[in-house]
Amino acid sequence: MKGEIVYTPWSPSNLQISIDRYTKGEMPFLYLELTGKCTKCKCLYCDSPTQDVQDELSLNEIKFCIDKFADKGLRWLFICGLGEPSEDEKLMPLLSYLNERNIRASLFTNSLGFSEDDIQLLKKYDAHLILKLDTFQKNIFDQLLGSRGIAVKIYSFLESLLSQGFVKIGPNNDTNLALSIVPTALNIDFIPEVIQYCVNHSIYPAIGEMEHLGRAVENLSKLEVSSYDLQILHEKVSKILGYSYYRPLCPGIIANFRIDHIGNCIIDSTTGLGCGWFLEEKYNPIVLGNIREDSIYDIQNKASLYRCKCFEEAVNILKNKKPVIACGGGSRPIEWSNMYFQLMNKCLENNIE
Repeated sequence: MKGEIVYTPWSPSNLQISIDRYTKGEMPFLYLELTGKCTKCKCLYCDSPTQDVQDELSLNEIKFCIDKFADKGLRWLFICGLGEPSEDEKLMPLLSYLNERNIRASLFTNSLGFSEDDIQLLKKYDAHLILKLDTFQKNIFDQLLGSRGIAVKIYSFLESLLSQGFVKIGPNNDTNLALSIVPTALNIDFIPEVIQYCVNHSIYPAIGEMEHLGRAVENLSKLEVSSYDLQILHEKVSKILGYSYYRPLCPGIIANFRIDHIGNCIIDSTTGLGCGWFLEEKYNPIVLGNIREDSIYDIQNKASLYRCKCFEEAVNILKNKKPVIACGGGSRPIEWSNMYFQLMNKCLENNIE
């Protein structure tokens, strides 16, 4: 891998599309929490609240949603949130349907629900993966995952991805595979090894700082790392990569809202953004409606009005947020606050006109 590489869904061109289409009322990017189920590991830093998996959206209901959003210019579906998509039987049929509609998919996964045979389907459906992998030190990774014998399964899946030719590099040095790496006191010394592996195999290293939520709060005494140690890590990572590392803004953050596993259309209560984890401080969503019952046009309008109402506060929060080495766009808060300010000003001008 030569030069700066990026995970394709987070590419600068996709971010620009998200910005341009937002002002036109389109939704080229959408978050979907496919399921609330995650049973095969119990990560020490998991930030997700316990979910009731009753009454989850059916495959047909999700397809119906996809058809609606296709009329809004949908290009990418980001499957991420509170559950593990590889455990959901709806995933492969959904990826097939998206592929038929020429809509691409990105999913955050621990891979533990996938079989070897699934890799060829993931290739066929042009899936993009963010695979959890905090360290190649098996015992430490097992400890972080909260269960023995789990790390080797993730390592094996990664090796199978590579041996079956899953990784694709685009013309702009973008890749369809990223590794999710969360620095903790247990694994921080071994992260450079993971970064070098990414360099060797054209994988994007998606470093995301631990959120002080959920189980992370309970385990903070053995997981927390200092700002100084994170800065040292940043220097090591940047030296290996050959450029100053940062994690780009996910274009889905600008989308009007996200859909949870039971069809609620939700936004972050503080910023009005579609991602409730963007500030990495709390998870406090507002439900604007439900995709089963309400018009997406009405929900989208509610989201836009809420965002207009609180955008100045959101911009100030972003401006005052301390720079960090990773987390979803927060590594360059001034840049993101300036971008968001310009975007929302343009939207307000359009509404006035």
